Amino acid sequence: SDLIDFIQLSLSDNSKACFGAFFGMGLMVKNLASRSELSGSNPSKVWRRRTIQRLLGIFMTEFDACLSESNSTVRELVDCLKMGESSDDLLCMCEEIDLSILVGVDQKFKSILIGLAHTFFALSAINVKLMKCVACTLIKLPWGSGKGFIMHNAYK
Repeated sequence: SDLIDFIQLSLSDNSKACFGAFFGMGLMVKNLASRSELSGSNPSKVWRRRTIQRLLGIFMTEFDACLSESNSTVRELVDCLKMGESSDDLLCMCEEIDLSILVGVDQKFKSILIGLAHTFFALSAINVKLMKCVACTLIKLPWGSGKGFIMHNAYK
């Protein structure tokens, strides 16, 4: 959709916090998932599921952009989120991940986490294994990164 393209374009600058964009994306995901079940071949369900998967991919792509080094496991997680399916060894890879945050992106990173906190219900409806992978990745964040903003929703 044009709106999502516009939001994604606005997120490309790491120097911006973009709180409104991330918060809005999180609420979009939450609202798309709350209407009804996401499984099935009904065109409306397929569109909502694909839109959610796209938004989740944007969240985690921006998450990766805020890391001190781009992470191959996070990039694989992004690919899996976009497809809505987990690879067999992704959870093990997420358990072994070592993450650190770029200096100067604290506000943007916390904005990502706050927005992402609203997506766990939708993520579990799409693929529980992927939800576990995202939660495991978030657990691996260093203290002080803002993971406290999101962990309560990861364990609901």
